[in-house]
Amino acid sequence: MYWSEQITLMKDEPEKVQGVLTHNYSAVRTVYGERKSVKWGEFFAAEAAGTTLTAVFVLYADEYCGERVISWNGNLYSVQRAFETGDKVELTVSDLPQTKGGPL
Repeated sequence: MYWSEQITLMKDEPEKVQGVLTHNYSAVRTVYGERKSVKWGEFFAAEAAGTTLTAVFVLYADEYCGERVISWNGNLYSVQRAFETGDKVELTVSDLPQTKGGPL
């Protein structure tokens, strides 16, 4: 496995302004990992539950501290599941809805 993808782990700082919840994402750190496809069984199980999974990112477990949002190639993703396998963690993600122009 080649660790060639730069993945930015993001912190979500929600703020309520005049009764409207807005999300402010800020970068915590950038790590190297690998992008993989979602397995068929997991993809269709999530679809049945109303969630569309986009990808799986594999990175070292000691670099991941429970962040729920990541950035890769200019897009934001919401971490749906984090599965630790020894010294690595697999982050299964879905697209995070963004406003036009995006927060990045």
